Amino acid sequence: MLLANGGVSLKFEPLEVLDVLTDINDINSTAVRGRYCITQQNKSITQTRLFYPLDPNNLQIPVRHEVVLGTEFLGKYYYISKLNFQNSPIANTKVNISSYASEPVDDIQLGKYFTENPNGSKKLVAREGDTIFQGRFGNSIRLGSNQSEDFFNDPQTSDFIDSPNVKIVSGITDNGGDDKVVYEEKLDTEVNSIYLTTKEDVSFKFNGNDIENNGQPQITIQSDNIVFHGREDFNVYSNKINLGGNNTQPVVLGDNLVDLVEEILTTLRGVISSYSPANPTSTSGLLTQVSDIEQRVNEILSSKVNTE
Repeated sequence: MLLANGGVSLKFEPLEVLDVLTDINDINSTAVRGRYCITQQNKSITQTRLFYPLDPNNLQIPVRHEVVLGTEFLGKYYYISKLNFQNSPIANTKVNISSYASEPVDDIQLGKYFTENPNGSKKLVAREGDTIFQGRFGNSIRLGSNQSEDFFNDPQTSDFIDSPNVKIVSGITDNGGDDKVVYEEKLDTEVNSIYLTTKEDVSFKFNGNDIENNGQPQITIQSDNIVFHGREDFNVYSNKINLGGNNTQPVVLGDNLVDLVEEILTTLRGVISSYSPANPTSTSGLLTQVSDIEQRVNEILSSKVNTE
């Protein structure tokens, strides 16, 4: 379409996705085969085209029968964002919207193996100003804040203006029940979570106890199994490290413990030797045991973990 100033504009038209090119080692990967809903209504699939992502670095792969916006430029066809028919994070489909003359479809296949995950069926509750990236499978990233606390608790305050957070979730065990159409992040109902919070109370249960941070800036990582892979070293710099629940105890310094044990054994050897100087054979067995313990002292030192 030519503009008055001689430039070129793109004309977008709704496009029904008929197939998606994934799982292939081909330059056409991420393209979709689609049929325009208006200008190609009821056309044969042989007359359809391949449409490529308009932005290859920022896209969500459509599923079959979703409607996206298609356009053409310099002889190549592109697609962008889908139309939000069902307002669902899983899929928004209009089967045969580009071919009303087709027979009704009872068994709708959204892909070769794509299956709707019920735990991902609800949308994240949105707060004013949030940026939300929500996947189709019960996973999400929220770039938000805790500013709503001011409004819901005391609209006259502004304690939470500077309260940014980032919440990354993969896997939901309870999305609020059938009476809810939205859900909100909660550690106790998520499989894997990473929360970066500032002025926000973050709580979860550990061994039946409630663990809270009292609104302090915190990074919370949660999963059944957490792995940090340091190929050479794994360094932690902190003034205090707690491992476990509320009843933690101080750890010992290995080298200092070895020195202390060796001093105790040396003193013990002297006491045993002076106990019966006239008959040393009576204490030789005890001295042998002390020597055996002394040989094993260094075994208490870890070869992989160090602290100060």
